[in-house]
Amino acid sequence: MKNILFAGTFIILLLNACKSETKETPKDELITTPETAEIIEIDPFPNYSNLDLDEAFLAFSEGDKDLAASYIRTAISDLRQTEYPPAGEGSALMDKVVSDLEKLAEEVESGQVQDRKTLENIFAEVDMNGAMVYMILAQENGKDHPEHAKSALRNAVTRMEKASSRLEGEAKTDLDHILNATRDFLKKEDIKANDWGNTTGHRIMEITNWKGIYGHEHQS
Repeated sequence: MKNILFAGTFIILLLNACKSETKETPKDELITTPETAEIIEIDPFPNYSNLDLDEAFLAFSEGDKDLAASYIRTAISDLRQTEYPPAGEGSALMDKVVSDLEKLAEEVESGQVQDRKTLENIFAEVDMNGAMVYMILAQENGKDHPEHAKSALRNAVTRMEKASSRLEGEAKTDLDHILNATRDFLKKEDIKANDWGNTTGHRIMEITNWKGIYGHEHQS
């Protein structure tokens, strides 16, 4: 009888001990399986100098020449901060882009530029000069750094697309020929080292010829 009572007492004590150790986990301590993170595509950084020129065109269209000139000067600042090649032919060409924009800002401010179409054509030429800067960078990097060359060529395409959107007529048609040829080249999967030099050199020549025909300095 004593043995039965002892066994019963032992079982009761054991159950109470188990209860005291088994506590409900607080909700804020629950371990949960994290949900799969949603993949968010982030747009590329915008071309700030182009945005500035768009604002300049809008201000000019609304008759505010001083504000238009201010936006053109902001575009110059953004070009210097974000797109200037360190040296070489591309840097010299960008110097000319900046010089042309500085002159344009003065002409807009003084009222020498009278119509929106003239402004759009000049902006398109600025874009084409920017495209040629990137073409030169692609040419310089094609052999040893093809990924850098592709990136530069994509930037050239973006510049030409913007220029095309500003134009009409034969100037747009001839520009689109250069643009589409550049796009087709970028679609190739296996680009040989020599192809970079030959293709970008040809595109640079085409842009030079385009500027010779449609650039504002050559317009009568």
